[in-house]
Amino acid sequence: MSLFCVLNARRRDHARNFADRAVKTLCRFRAGKWTQMKKRSLLAVIIAAVMLSSLLTGCININIPTTPTDAPTDGPTDNTEAPATDEPVVTETPTEAPTEVPDYTPDVGGGIKFGPGESVTIDIDCDGKDDTVSLRGEVSDPELDYYTDFFLDIKLGYGMTYSVAAETDAFDAFAVIIDCDPNDQRLEILLNTTYEDDYGSILAVRVNKKGSALDHWSTGGNLYDDDYGGGAYFENGMFYIHDYTDIIGTHGIYAEWSIGDDGFYRCSDCFTYEKDWWTDDEYAPKVIKEMPGYRLNSDGTPGAKVTVKKGTILHPLYSDLETYVVVQLKDGTLIWLEISFPAERWDPYVFDHSQDYYMELPYAG
Repeated sequence: MSLFCVLNARRRDHARNFADRAVKTLCRFRAGKWTQMKKRSLLAVIIAAVMLSSLLTGCININIPTTPTDAPTDGPTDNTEAPATDEPVVTETPTEAPTEVPDYTPDVGGGIKFGPGESVTIDIDCDGKDDTVSLRGEVSDPELDYYTDFFLDIKLGYGMTYSVAAETDAFDAFAVIIDCDPNDQRLEILLNTTYEDDYGSILAVRVNKKGSALDHWSTGGNLYDDDYGGGAYFENGMFYIHDYTDIIGTHGIYAEWSIGDDGFYRCSDCFTYEKDWWTDDEYAPKVIKEMPGYRLNSDGTPGAKVTVKKGTILHPLYSDLETYVVVQLKDGTLIWLEISFPAERWDPYVFDHSQDYYMELPYAG
């Protein structure tokens, strides 16, 4: 029982005593005096009864104030823990970033050239370690000691070794390290071999980043060297390959090439004829029978049809080696000629006849 109820109980007892005394007092009076006292005594009794009723009611209906609380919710509050789930609680502890070799590619400038028996120390696979690239030759036939099998030996900094052979034996070779794409962190090695009649082949080798794999491709021709009036091995992501054609006679030609993910690809639209074949009219192609042609428009397309007269000297300029060749007359006029390669014929056709039908041509023989 609360303290408040105890106090009220005591007050209730006092009221009851007061009421009893009032009743007893009334009983003492004579019947004659009841009338005189009736009103005052009755008033006292009523007051006592009201006080008693008030006290009893107050004790029963007292509300004791309590501290209010928030209504319960389904979700967790700031003072409760989240319900457990199947996902583990991961606490991340900061750690230092792993040390990695920065991405970079060695600068090879216009190409690094080396010959048989020579080596180059360079980070060929761009992993931050020095590698060694060597050109090795082994005599393929003791009776023909000028014919040699050539190999590119690549020893990577972590111990892996690759050895790639040229397509055929040759009497001369050199190699050059270039970078066809400075953004792919890969270098390329070109092995140039020259064999019979000054024909050659080029082997391209690429070690993928961090030495994970080695790719290689071959094509015909020779790298443009000082012997062919060039001297620039590599420029603007491209290199020059020299070769020969028999279109409008035997001539040296060259084009710009590069190395992509699938090997060699030609960058220039056409093959350019070597100018040193033009210098003497004695060796220049000569028209021996009137020949059809088209005057070349300024945009490089064939224009008006013309007839090239007998005795005209021609200097071939460029060709795609498949469908056309552009020649220049002595007066500077440019003529477009259609070419084709009929089956079972070694010589190209100009329009509907063999080129020898229209022209006297110099051939290498």
